[in-house]
Amino acid sequence: DAVTAVDAFAFRGDEAMHSIILPEGIAKIGEGAFADCPVLTEVKIASGLTVLEKDVFAHCVRLTGVSLPDTLRAIEERAFYDCRALAALYLPVGITEIGDSAFENCGLQYLNLPSALNEIGKRAFKSCSSLVRVEFHEGLYAIEDEAFFGCLFPDGISLPTTLRVVGENVFNFSNLSICAEYGNAYYLPSRTNPHFLLLRGLRYNQYNRACQCS
Repeated sequence: DAVTAVDAFAFRGDEAMHSIILPEGIAKIGEGAFADCPVLTEVKIASGLTVLEKDVFAHCVRLTGVSLPDTLRAIEERAFYDCRALAALYLPVGITEIGDSAFENCGLQYLNLPSALNEIGKRAFKSCSSLVRVEFHEGLYAIEDEAFFGCLFPDGISLPTTLRVVGENVFNFSNLSICAEYGNAYYLPSRTNPHFLLLRGLRYNQYNRACQCS
């Protein structure tokens, strides 16, 4: 109970640890503290932590269960990079920032993004090929480069009207189309368009550069 911090790389590469329970009062988990733990499957973090630092659980390839505290406000770069067995995760509503490659190459299937979220970093969910549905909320301002590149989204997505910054190759155009809707007209997106909508049944015609909706 007296533990208030876990140092950077403290348990990196531990080959015996299957689960972690961190008590209330933990104010800091250092960079890469639990990275590369090959048999780690479960993590529970009690109230108090506000930031998950970079690489903290990177390459924990068997991690399936993660419980994050409601006090969490930021997930830094590569925090869960290559956690390929991580299929489900509840993100606390107070998170305002998800860093670069935070969940790249994870096994996530569904996401309800936090209502306080302002920014999604570069490659944050890149190559999450099992991800089929994402719930966005009003208030999201920026989605950076390749944030969802490689995600299929067979049922389509709706992006919030508060979105103002859209990076390069945010989505995989080989699998889906994104159009901005203005009245009854549909246009391919540009970085300056503030409103975007992907409709179920939308198809992109690469020959005439037009969006066809069914």
